[in-house]
Amino acid sequence: GGVLLQGRKPGSSLKNSNLVVIMFGYRDVSILPVKSGSLGKSLSKKIGGHNLYHWVGNQIAFHDYQKIARILCSSKKLGSRQLQLLMSNPDSLYKTQKIAQIKKAIREGKKQYWFTLSNWLRGNLERGLSEIIVAGGSAYYFRKDLEKLFQKLGVAQINWGDELEERITSSFGSQINTHSLHYRLSD
Repeated sequence: GGVLLQGRKPGSSLKNSNLVVIMFGYRDVSILPVKSGSLGKSLSKKIGGHNLYHWVGNQIAFHDYQKIARILCSSKKLGSRQLQLLMSNPDSLYKTQKIAQIKKAIREGKKQYWFTLSNWLRGNLERGLSEIIVAGGSAYYFRKDLEKLFQKLGVAQINWGDELEERITSSFGSQINTHSLHYRLSD
């Protein structure tokens, strides 16, 4: 609800709006629909980003899932230096093979997770929505994929809450970006 009220341009009305707020969290993905200005029944499912991080961790025998999340979300192009942080023994003779295994686990995990997530969204979002407001740190990892999906569903406007995050950063300063707190505060 807070994202709905604060994530849009100040002064914009919900009257006659047909939109959805989607929160992509670590544990859950939630949908809050608004039809003709009235809140609908929300949906939530435990298919948050943790599913991806746990799957990758289990494939590579590395169980610091928070660390996996930080590394995966830090950059779309992960280099060997970043991937070494996901190794139990980065000085191993098998470093090259282990990095290849980690890359494969990330690729396969992302495909499997996206399949689950996109199917659930397709099954629970109406076509032709006037707007989708997207929030939650896990959404940014799949931003391009989500934008393509929403366009296929005929969404007129995708709002990532960028203005809200800019207001938060200007209010609290740049130190909150260090640990992605602007995402947490906007959520």
